[in-house]
Amino acid sequence: MKFTFIGTGAGSPSKNRRCSCTLIESGGLYYFVDIGTDAVPDMIDMEVPMNNVKGVFVTHPHADHSNGLVAYVSYISNYARDADPEILIPNNDMANAISAWNKSLNELFRGDIRYSLTHPGVIYDDGNLKVKAFKINHCPDAYAFSLETEGKRILFTGDLGYLDTDYADIIAEGKFDLIVIEATHYSIDVVEDLLSDFDVDRVVYNHVNPKLDGMLEETLKKVHTYEVTVSFDGMQYVI
Repeated sequence: MKFTFIGTGAGSPSKNRRCSCTLIESGGLYYFVDIGTDAVPDMIDMEVPMNNVKGVFVTHPHADHSNGLVAYVSYISNYARDADPEILIPNNDMANAISAWNKSLNELFRGDIRYSLTHPGVIYDDGNLKVKAFKINHCPDAYAFSLETEGKRILFTGDLGYLDTDYADIIAEGKFDLIVIEATHYSIDVVEDLLSDFDVDRVVYNHVNPKLDGMLEETLKKVHTYEVTVSFDGMQYVI
């Protein structure tokens, strides 16, 4: 299983970090967790077959996690019309806005784009990847995602919510092989306290506020019970 961190920034793009976007390859199929930047050029550069993208999972309706959907849907509507991903979105307004935008451009419009509404529980299972959503109090319609594939379990926290109440059910899920956790809305010390409650082998810090880059370098020097990596744009990570 390979993760390509296309965008690892937070809020708005910075010199070295685009907005949140991770592409996952498993069993020859591809899936996005968040698509906050235009990922189509990256997919072309990596020679990702558009028809092999099977799922797009948006953690919450903020621009830095979803803006790239417009470009992606426009591309598959015009140049990859056989592509048939299921797009899991946090609210229906997002699908309506994307459709309205594409119609306004007088481009080819596909009425068969498959949007599904995210809800707590299992939201996706194609036999290769299973995704379970957990409601998070970061904003209305925010979720964390547990992904199961190739015998491994991965947690994408999305943007963190209430640390004292939101994560008990996720922790109770048991061991995670990898947690991809954001590094913007709480101090690293607080995030490490949360991580200490998990049974996890590896942690990747993502959605990084540039102001925290120095602090993240310091946390890499500490001894942890898990392996720690700080993501950067273009980083590929294999488990």
